[in-house]
Amino acid sequence: MDAKVGNIFNGMKENSPTRKSAQTPISEALEDLVADAPDIYDQTFQPSADSIQRWQTLFNYTPTEAAERIKSQKLNGSHLSLTTTQWELIKSEKEAEGHDRDSYEHWIETHPTPSTSSNSPPPLLPTAAKIQEIAHLAHLPPTHAAHPTPPPPPLFCRIDSTNLHALRTWLLTHDPSHNLTIARLTIAAKDLSPDSIYPTLGHDATLPHHRPPIPSLTAGQVSQHNYPVLYFFYGFLADPERLTRLLSLPDSQPPSLVPATISGGKLEYWRGEYKALIDGGEDDVVDGVAFRVEGEEEEEALRFFHTEMYEVVRCGIRMVGGREEVAGLTFRFARREHLER
Repeated sequence: MDAKVGNIFNGMKENSPTRKSAQTPISEALEDLVADAPDIYDQTFQPSADSIQRWQTLFNYTPTEAAERIKSQKLNGSHLSLTTTQWELIKSEKEAEGHDRDSYEHWIETHPTPSTSSNSPPPLLPTAAKIQEIAHLAHLPPTHAAHPTPPPPPLFCRIDSTNLHALRTWLLTHDPSHNLTIARLTIAAKDLSPDSIYPTLGHDATLPHHRPPIPSLTAGQVSQHNYPVLYFFYGFLADPERLTRLLSLPDSQPPSLVPATISGGKLEYWRGEYKALIDGGEDDVVDGVAFRVEGEEEEEALRFFHTEMYEVVRCGIRMVGGREEVAGLTFRFARREHLER
């Protein structure tokens, strides 16, 4: 998980705690799967005296009731169970209360939580403010609406891996039958050098003739925090309806997309359908549209949309019918090894 980017989730989703979240490494998931697999074929299993005593104390069972319930749970492959990773998050706290892993799993199944009982109240994590309180964040975490979805769209909250750990621990204690809906965020890189043309479409900034001898030669190019800024789009984002949804623009004010071209690049395809802009020759021209991005918030939405598969680069944009190029930016495909050959 990229801690600089973080994760998003929308409250809780009613799932068994055994379900893996999207960011769990495959190796960790496989280890848990093997470690947590119930031995449902061991029909000779008998609970220990310590386990029987624990269940008597915690649940007020008779010795016979405790033994039967422990055995039933052990041999029932479909009972609710915590993964090893989830149990480690709360192990110290629950052992201090007298539980071991088996008894706490039984406690979860026999004690309805707010999200599983009838007449359920709202989820425990309904707002960004609640998440801020639980994770002890200094500032309110940013939220994002999921698009495209039917209204009202789910609201996602962006946090980093450390805060995600705190939320998981809190949730396992307060509502263990629910799991977070988690998705890993990746973002298109943007690193515009203030001292060179790097990165610029169709130009290798390391070549001697692309290294400006004096700072004034880079004065007209777009800087890292230059807003508003002109972007060149091709393919998916050249559609005003799609761009409206992505940027949450009002339907009454469709985006102004101006037909334009750029040189120094060419289009390839990846996954058979997605257009990918890569460096081309001086005579290569790509048709598309120009769009004015008003600020960092809009730009960030565009960068999240393109993911780490792309990067922001400088380019010269020429409006159709215009005589001069305008300094702008576009998204260049950054994983050429994935392109179709």
